[in-house]
Amino acid sequence: MLFWLLRRWRIRDLVCVLLPALVALLAIMSQHRSGKVMPVFRTSAKLLIPPSSRGSDLEFRSLTDPRTVTELLNSQEMLEKVIRQADLEMSWIELRGQLQVSTQGHLSDKVDIVEMVLIGPDAEKLGRLGSGLVVCFIQGLKDLAVVEHDQSLKFLEKEYRRGQARLRQAYALARRSGIREDRSVPQRLAQLRTRQLELQRQIQTLDLNDPVAEPSGPLADECSQQQLAMARLRNVYLDRSTQVQFQNRRLQRLHALVERQSLQRAQRWRRMHQAQSARLLSGLRRVERELAEVQRGQPSLRQILENSTRQRELQMWQANVDALRQQIQRARFAREQTAARVSVVVVEKPGRGEAIPLPCLELEGLWMWWSRLPESLFLGLVLTFLLHFLKSQLAMEQRIVESLGLPVLGRIPSLPRDLARQWERMKSSPGVSRQGGQEAGGGI
Repeated sequence: MLFWLLRRWRIRDLVCVLLPALVALLAIMSQHRSGKVMPVFRTSAKLLIPPSSRGSDLEFRSLTDPRTVTELLNSQEMLEKVIRQADLEMSWIELRGQLQVSTQGHLSDKVDIVEMVLIGPDAEKLGRLGSGLVVCFIQGLKDLAVVEHDQSLKFLEKEYRRGQARLRQAYALARRSGIREDRSVPQRLAQLRTRQLELQRQIQTLDLNDPVAEPSGPLADECSQQQLAMARLRNVYLDRSTQVQFQNRRLQRLHALVERQSLQRAQRWRRMHQAQSARLLSGLRRVERELAEVQRGQPSLRQILENSTRQRELQMWQANVDALRQQIQRARFAREQTAARVSVVVVEKPGRGEAIPLPCLELEGLWMWWSRLPESLFLGLVLTFLLHFLKSQLAMEQRIVESLGLPVLGRIPSLPRDLARQWERMKSSPGVSRQGGQEAGGGI
């Protein structure tokens, strides 16, 4: 093809060959226009996750999995925290476009080194973003490690609030029951029962005392002496004697006086017994009324059972709340222990952004065009060949008419290759072509 083109070379063929190269040059230079190049800065940080945080090689920990680390650093929540930490006004999508994360590990599911690279146009801004990214990443790892403890704490705190609400309800219900425990009531009941028994015993003792007793006093003694004297007189005198009859009348008078005194004493004792008995009965009735009053103030059996049920429910919810409080304290302690086990060592601290040397855009465009020049030239050669081929096929009859000077009456398709070559050689020599044309015309 190249030999054929060299034989048939024309100016338009040269233009066709160089046209793809020129188009490629214009396209590349339009993309790499010369102008003021914005400076680009770079800052990086390297973090080491020690073996104590990675766990054993036989144990899979999602915390140090490369996918977990990458998703954590590229998440919207993390990037928004970094922006707030750096106190900047920008979008988290812009920050994610400036961030490049790479991880290294001795195993496929273990991250040993985390490298974070930030590239942007502001060096000071990159330094603040890098510092905030390191702080937020370490805190994010700790939050990720204690996420299960946080869920347990949230559930326990929810149950604790529910238990406190039920405890308040049980306490209010126990207060509305109307039963008030007075510790002095049992003692008062015991005192009243003791007093009741004492009064009943005194009344029984008072009833058992016999009001008729042997006469006593001076008259009784005098009567006894006169009876002795009467007995001595009867031993000496007869009953018809004056001394005996006189002594008998005296004894009768004394007996009458003694009986009268005994009757008076019995009446006096009866009055005293009645007054004392009335006083004791009044005290007993008063004690019984007070005892009945105190007993009526006591709750009924049904109220006591209901109050006992409410008290047991109150004690149950109080024990439940205390147990939940202890579980919350243990869960918080376990959370702090888990968070303390997660440690990250900052191997390379992020600093102020360093400028990145940029190549010249024009030279870069020329180099890209030079690397694509062979392809463009080849494409130009193929394009030129196609144009020649199509043009030769379409203008074949016109060239025959111009060469022979005679109209073409018919066309034989699929001209043999040898005849086509001979015809091309005849066209290349004008004299031979004219003579051949006359001969052909005469033949025609």
